[in-house]
Amino acid sequence: MKRVASFTLFLLCVACFGVSAVIVVFAWHEPVHSSPLPPLPTLVADPQVIDFGKISAGRVGGNAVLTNVSQKPLRILHVFVSYSCSDVQLQEGIVPPGGSVNLSVVWNTHGRSGKTKTSLSIIYLPDGAEQRQQRLTVVLRADVADTTEGAEDLPRV
Repeated sequence: MKRVASFTLFLLCVACFGVSAVIVVFAWHEPVHSSPLPPLPTLVADPQVIDFGKISAGRVGGNAVLTNVSQKPLRILHVFVSYSCSDVQLQEGIVPPGGSVNLSVVWNTHGRSGKTKTSLSIIYLPDGAEQRQQRLTVVLRADVADTTEGAEDLPRV
C-alpha cells in the first residue's frame, strides 16, 4: 500500500511539474507579431511583361495599358528605369477609378546580345493620407541577335 501511495505521489509531482513548465513557457513566450499584409494592387499593367521576342540590336518600342482597379483615384508620381537606354512616356498625374493611361517605351538594346531584360517601376500613391507609395513593375524582355546576319527580318523601331 505504501508503494502504491508513493507511486501515486510521484505521478502527481511529475504532472504538476509538467503543467508548471508549460505555464512558464507560455508566460515567457513573446507573441509573434506578424507584419500587416501588403496592400492589394490598385494599379495593374496589361501586359506586365512586354516580350519583344527575337530582335536585332537597336531600338524597339512597345506599350502597356495601366488601369486603376480601385474605387479611388490614384496619383502616378514617377517612373524609374533600371536600364538607362530606355525612353518612357507616361502621363504623370491622377488616374480616376477604372481609368487607364498608356505607357509607351522605347528600349535601346544596342550592345546587348542573347536573352536580356530590364524593368520599369511605376511609383504611385493611392488616394488617402494613410496610404504609402506603391510600386508596379513592368518587365521588358527580348532575345537580341548577336550577329547582323539574318537580322534584317527582325523587328526594329
